Amino acid sequence: MTKNSFYTLLVLGLFSGLLLKAETSKPNIILIFSDDQGWADTSVHMHPDRKDSRKGIYHTPNLERLAAEGMIFSQAYAGAPQCAPSRAALMFGQTPTRLAHTTNAGDNLVPDRSHKFTIPQAIRLVHPEYATAHLGKWHVPKLQPEVAGFDVHDGYTGNGGGEYYEAHKGKDKKKLPPEDPKQIYTISERACDFIAQQAKAKKPFYLQISHYAVHVSLQSRAKTLERTKKRLATTHPKLHQRTIDFAAMVEDLDIGVGMILDEVEKQGIKDNTYIIFTSDNGGFSYANTSGQNTPLKGGKRWLYEGGIRVPFVIQGPKIKAGTYCNQPIINWDFLPTFYDLVGGTEALSQDLELDGGSFRAYLEGDENAKINRGTEDFVWRFLKWEGLPHDPVHPAAAIRRGNHKLYYSYYTRKYELFDVANDIEEAKDLMESMPELASDLKKSMKQYFDSVDAQDYWIHRKDGKRNLIGKEGLEEEIKRHQKEALEGKRKAQ
Repeated sequence: MTKNSFYTLLVLGLFSGLLLKAETSKPNIILIFSDDQGWADTSVHMHPDRKDSRKGIYHTPNLERLAAEGMIFSQAYAGAPQCAPSRAALMFGQTPTRLAHTTNAGDNLVPDRSHKFTIPQAIRLVHPEYATAHLGKWHVPKLQPEVAGFDVHDGYTGNGGGEYYEAHKGKDKKKLPPEDPKQIYTISERACDFIAQQAKAKKPFYLQISHYAVHVSLQSRAKTLERTKKRLATTHPKLHQRTIDFAAMVEDLDIGVGMILDEVEKQGIKDNTYIIFTSDNGGFSYANTSGQNTPLKGGKRWLYEGGIRVPFVIQGPKIKAGTYCNQPIINWDFLPTFYDLVGGTEALSQDLELDGGSFRAYLEGDENAKINRGTEDFVWRFLKWEGLPHDPVHPAAAIRRGNHKLYYSYYTRKYELFDVANDIEEAKDLMESMPELASDLKKSMKQYFDSVDAQDYWIHRKDGKRNLIGKEGLEEEIKRHQKEALEGKRKAQ
């Protein structure tokens, strides 16, 4: 080899290395966000040591494929046990309590958010050339998708999009056809088109696919439902029909996930793309829907684990295939994490008042890393009371630090303390055995609520009227409800 040839190869090698570094410093991020999907509502084990962290009634081979090639977080949390506040927590990197938006009942009273710092803005702070898209259910009140920084979007959509095309058009809206339940297939097809366009243009992108599934009503393709019935007839012959319907919808959603995985591979961008699957909150705990939320306690609209612990699977650069991370993360961590993944090196301004922090170190195998969060503890507050006999959800608050979570019911005025890392059923109350920790968590929770000037109490009463009431009103409401409950018991006797 001549000296000139050697230097030519050296330069080419260095140039190739620089190109590779430039490419991997601008990874694509795809977030697949399901609606009301419980922690165990897949065929993937969400915990390495818990056989009951999956349910045998579900068939989600594409999520299994994602998990086999990536990492499962066994203790991933939603920012709220209900849709809109959880989506806001994700978009802004802040707790719903700080955002003055703890329940859907308060959608119309949240302050204007046109000035808020969002995920697309965080990514473009590092690389302005990123393409961005949000497809599906938006439901982030007081903020339009284009103002949030999305180039491509479906508009200001809510639950209606899971029933109709262009639901915002009122009388002109068209019912979804049977072959497109919850728009799973059209949303996935348009997502694939967006991926292909950006790959062809060699442009990095952030794509958020916010599915309407698996929120009620229960919809699935006829052939998927028939296939599910046949599969479950032998393994689970006594299932309620609604549970079968739900399992079929979960399978259709999984097919949509597979469409995304296939497109990423087809475009040759898999090695430089993070793909995340998670849910906005826990599943319903009603009887005869998804078969309960076992092994977790409670469900949607509860601050027990069933309402806030969610499935979370991710694959991407430097993530070891087939692994678990047992450290807790929460969806208000997403904004700082995505900022970190695309190459953000300067600390985000404290003026943004972010509660989350980047868990990139966990993705790269350092499970003992210290996550630098704006707020060290996970703090939740849910101030809506349905008052329904089949789902007696009460306003509550909770705080998690380390392995332990303190839960407080504004209805019973009772605190409970659980080791949720090891007692995921929240069966053993540790209030008496760990009084010092309980006292410390009480103080920390109050201090946080005071520091963010936490909002008043929202109560959704039995008559369906929404009333904003303070502590005195809450006391009156509790007394009224307890009196009615006592009278009901007497009549039953």
